[in-house]
Amino acid sequence: MLRRPSVAWLLPLITACQTGPLGDGDGVVQDDEVPGPGWTAEVIGTAHDVEGTAVIVDDQTLEIRGFTYDGGGINARVFLVVDGQPFSDRFELTDNLVGTGPYDDDVLPLDLPADAEPGDWNAITLWCVPAGVSFGFGVFTPPDSGDGSDSDA
Repeated sequence: MLRRPSVAWLLPLITACQTGPLGDGDGVVQDDEVPGPGWTAEVIGTAHDVEGTAVIVDDQTLEIRGFTYDGGGINARVFLVVDGQPFSDRFELTDNLVGTGPYDDDVLPLDLPADAEPGDWNAITLWCVPAGVSFGFGVFTPPDSGDGSDSDA
């Protein structure tokens, strides 16, 4: 009789799947949260040494600058998502990045999806598709005005 290999090692991955919301937002992209050119997201890693700063360069281009990722995982891809909503694969920006690295303080240029309308997303994640976990996540924020003023004053 042919013995199948144990898959017990998958149990921690299966139980770690993120079925709840990504981030701590309210799940709605408010008018003042619609990213545009110059907006940035500090990508905070949770696995595989992920980090970087996502920058919206123009209406068609996004870059992750200072991108660090060890190239590990099962099937990891970059997606645009909504802060506070469960993961959605609607706006996929890359193919599988596993095995294409490692990346060490690199610039990863990405095309924004043509079907992504303003208000459809406000965050970015490097997502492990089979495991259902984020390796890194960041919410886009507007550029600093540079004048030192407090906009709430």
